[in-house]
Amino acid sequence: MKRLMDVAVRWLQRWPKWTATALTVGVILWLTLSSRPVGDVDVPVFPGVDKAVHGIMFGWLATMLIMDWGKQRGQRAGLPGAFVCAVLSAAFGVGIEFLQASMSLGRSYEVADMYADAAGAGAVYAVFVLRRLLAGRNT
Repeated sequence: MKRLMDVAVRWLQRWPKWTATALTVGVILWLTLSSRPVGDVDVPVFPGVDKAVHGIMFGWLATMLIMDWGKQRGQRAGLPGAFVCAVLSAAFGVGIEFLQASMSLGRSYEVADMYADAAGAGAVYAVFVLRRLLAGRNT
């Protein structure tokens, strides 16, 4: 599994700066602001699946931001940079909820979605911090 992750990270790092983040933002905007992002597909779901999806989306955005932040600086992101990326990801999720409230596309404004967005971004930051601590790097 670690080898697969290393290959995926190297592949993403070859992309031009901010490409992964831009693509992620585009997908999130489509999925959250489109009135019917998956068309008429009836996906079997469990209660709360939308919150899990929000956490995954904004966790992925935080991950791409952290990766691109480091790429921009020519090194891996440090703890302060990763924190900023997680906060930006969560703030983007909050902003989308306000956009949903102001648009008439059949999407709903939910505070619980904001919490899920922040939880996903925060989880990525927590994993980032934990990995750094386990590796003996505090910056």
